[in-house]
Amino acid sequence: MMWSGFMFLQPPAEHGGSDNFLMLTWLLPLVTAGVLILWMILDRVFFRPLGRVLQERHRLTYGRLEEAQELLKQVQQEQERYEQLIAQVRREAAQWAADRREQAEQVRLQMLEEARKETRMMMEQAQEEIEAAAERVQRELTEDLDRLTLEALEKILRRPLRKVTTDIVAAERKRLSEETPS
Repeated sequence: MMWSGFMFLQPPAEHGGSDNFLMLTWLLPLVTAGVLILWMILDRVFFRPLGRVLQERHRLTYGRLEEAQELLKQVQQEQERYEQLIAQVRREAAQWAADRREQAEQVRLQMLEEARKETRMMMEQAQEEIEAAAERVQRELTEDLDRLTLEALEKILRRPLRKVTTDIVAAERKRLSEETPS
């Protein structure tokens, strides 16, 4: 019998019918077993390590990407938090400044009111002093006028006048000062 690699493909008449059937029957399981053994060897030697390398590469690539996305999300959250803190600090600073301006305005108004009161009191006191001085001067002038009038009458009449005449002149002067508005 002659062995050829494709013996099962050759017609059975050449090889003697039963021999060919036996070879075909055992050849298929042997090839199948060989393929399975080769598959198991390749799986252990090549496919599993290659799968682990690919999984590790996938894990590193996408893991790093997921890690970067998580870090980006954390950074954005921190940035939002910082922006909120900055906005809050600005609001507080603006409120503080507004409070200080309001306090300064109140102090200014209070000082202005005190200055007005003090000025009013000084004006009233000065007015009172002026009125008192005017009354004193008017009284002195009145007394001087009365004295001069009496002296002039005494010189004109060439005799001394009595106390009664002085009282009459003072009463007349009082009546005249009441009739004329000041």
